[in-house]
Amino acid sequence: MRLLQRVGLVFSVLAGFALSPGAASAAAPGELCGTYKSTGVTGGYEVATNVWNSHGEICINTDGGPNFQVSRSTLAPGNATNPGLGPGGYPYIGTTEADRRLPVPVSDLGDTATSWRTNAPDSGTYNVAYDLWYMPNREGCTSVIGSAGSTEVMIWLKSPNLKAGGQLFQQGVVIDGTTYDVYGFTGPFGQTALIYAMTSPTSSVEDLRLQPITQDAIERGKISRSGVLCKVQAGFEIHDQAPAGLGTEAFSLQVKRGETTAGPAAEAKPAAAPTGYVTSGITGKCLDDRYNRREDGNPIISYHCNYTDAQRWVIKDDGTVVHAAQKDKCLTAGDDGKIILWTCTGSESQKWKAGTDGSLVGRSGRCLDVPGALPDDGLQLQLHDCNGTDAQRWKPPVTATPDGVDSSAIFSDAFAGADRLLTNSYANWNPADPQAARSPNWELTTGTMFIRHGVGWSGVPDATEPDVDSRSAT
Repeated sequence: MRLLQRVGLVFSVLAGFALSPGAASAAAPGELCGTYKSTGVTGGYEVATNVWNSHGEICINTDGGPNFQVSRSTLAPGNATNPGLGPGGYPYIGTTEADRRLPVPVSDLGDTATSWRTNAPDSGTYNVAYDLWYMPNREGCTSVIGSAGSTEVMIWLKSPNLKAGGQLFQQGVVIDGTTYDVYGFTGPFGQTALIYAMTSPTSSVEDLRLQPITQDAIERGKISRSGVLCKVQAGFEIHDQAPAGLGTEAFSLQVKRGETTAGPAAEAKPAAAPTGYVTSGITGKCLDDRYNRREDGNPIISYHCNYTDAQRWVIKDDGTVVHAAQKDKCLTAGDDGKIILWTCTGSESQKWKAGTDGSLVGRSGRCLDVPGALPDDGLQLQLHDCNGTDAQRWKPPVTATPDGVDSSAIFSDAFAGADRLLTNSYANWNPADPQAARSPNWELTTGTMFIRHGVGWSGVPDATEPDVDSRSAT
């Protein structure tokens, strides 16, 4: 994890960014010092120093069990390689490249759980944080740290003198009995990143199940439902003054694939609500939360469809229209008739029903309306007397679509058949080459499209244009 500070906001970004664990040098149990020194310990895990943003030093001790202690640290803001990135290092314990328990499909996490006991004093400036790494497919796991296609989910147990930052998605969300504040941002190499910060700090967890948090990230559109969990790490993001005694006393990961068991009193989960984009009768326009802000009163506008989180909505059976990425915020008709985002209360100002002419009818029997039926971006929507015009026609999603895929999309591909190269930009720019891979549906001006396990995949991103078969570059 890293910390990125911009205009007073602090963004935790990345654990172990500088070097992948696969590049670590082996060392015997005892004291490890250096930029990236690691050793295998009991349970098939590794511990690592992982200094990546500092000219200072970290040393850790381990007795060969699943533990380590920070024995020395000179990490401080004054010797940071890049002060804007925050912490100097992230000493951790976690899974290795050779760990056969991973990757695990997110659909098969079942009751997979982790336990972690730490000694985490309240002095110093650091956090106690898990780092979970996901990819759309298992092939990408070998390069998950450093890949723009990855998702990084951080679980903050405790953070003395340090606050999580980024875009606050939701406060006080309860997941599997624990309350979190949820933040999100884009990492330095383009990875999707989320922070789940426990609102009641703790130094240790027992049998923390990974499926519920993973499912929450899926519902926010941040992890693919067909993706995989690649790595699990647990460590300390040190900004300044690693306190005496800071360390991991025990760590474990129990991979339990299959159906999730929530106890004998668990109820059947209701069918998922329709999720996706609400498109306007004015061509090319969508219902949009301006700048994807979560503040109460933020304007809801008409904007060209760009299929971002700002335009994803959940249509609930109770008549509310909920922001898919900020699940405690609802489409609301203000007292002045202007349409705004507001914390969901279940009031009549947040209840909508579909009219027979494609309208969305709100309070007082008036319709959701684009002012003047204009095609301009940024017009704040309003309630208006229902008139049956395109300005009042809306097409909401009708099915629960995964990961923000719009059920009304005009084109989709089944990606059938064996795993293979589908096409690439070489085929586009070399039309006379009979060896080029061509697709009847796809043309690429740059990059590669593979089929892997029934889905389209770009391959591991790199900086080189592909050759005829995308073997040396993608």
